[in-house]
Amino acid sequence: MSTIHKAIRRAERERKESKPSGIRIYLRPIIKREREDKNYRLLLLFLIPICLLIFLYNYINMRPKGIEANSILDSSIREKSPQKDPLKDELKREFREALRLQESHRLEDAIRIYTDIIEKDPTQFEALNNLGVIYIEKGMLDSAEQCFRKAIVVKEDYVDPYYNLACLMVQKGEEEDAIRYLNKAFSLDKGVSKWIKQDHDLDPIKDRLKAMGIL
Repeated sequence: MSTIHKAIRRAERERKESKPSGIRIYLRPIIKREREDKNYRLLLLFLIPICLLIFLYNYINMRPKGIEANSILDSSIREKSPQKDPLKDELKREFREALRLQESHRLEDAIRIYTDIIEKDPTQFEALNNLGVIYIEKGMLDSAEQCFRKAIVVKEDYVDPYYNLACLMVQKGEEEDAIRYLNKAFSLDKGVSKWIKQDHDLDPIKDRLKAMGIL
């Protein structure tokens, strides 16, 4: 009996010793997975608020910048593409027609259109100048002078009316005024010298112009 009891006690002791070992073997993976799950949950709790903050920042801050950029772009497009002015377009067409008539020596028709342009817009300095040229051809020197002076008032740096006034002054025998206007024209455009060389109306004062260095 003692041998049986010893065998039973030894078997019970081995069973008790081996049982905890088995429990530890199977608990370790479970504990490890629980720790990993806990770490993963902590990581998610940390990352989710950061992602939300990034999304909110992009939505709140970046969207207005895009709108502002579009507004600037729209403004630049509006500046580069101004709305057409129907009156200016009409005046340009009329000016081209008047110039064509003038070059074809249909002076009365050209006068009518130039006059119409100036009535619609008194600042049309090119129409004023060209009308003055026609008046010179027709011998209407006083009317021509008025046109040239009005053109200068509208645009002081427009060389043509100064030159034409000089030619007009020579015809009227006012050489000092002619030289003064030519000097002004030359200061605006040195190419005036070539005009003078080819213009026989200015022959009476060409020697004086050479002495002044204009020719």
